[in-house]
Amino acid sequence: MTLNADSSVTAGFDYDVSHQVQVSGGSTGYYPTIQAAYNAAASGDVIKLWSTSYNESLLCNRPIQVTFKGGYDSGYATLTGQVILIGTLSITNGVVIADGLSIQ
Repeated sequence: MTLNADSSVTAGFDYDVSHQVQVSGGSTGYYPTIQAAYNAAASGDVIKLWSTSYNESLLCNRPIQVTFKGGYDSGYATLTGQVILIGTLSITNGVVIADGLSIQ
């Protein structure tokens, strides 16, 4: 784009929520929420989370073991920060390992 005079420019960006959570392991895939990823995960899977805030309450009630690993960039290549869960985390069954996850 070339501007030769005073101009007004507007840009719009869409946040790709459909890929902000990734399950790695037996049930690999992308999910828009942590809960959706947990519901699809198999025992032993790692649920990778983008470095962002998630507004949801999470219920872990399945007899599986999962690891939440947070703070990834959008390509899941580098840990860049921390995950903030704005809501609750309830564990009523199974084992949950949380790495890089803060709850507010």
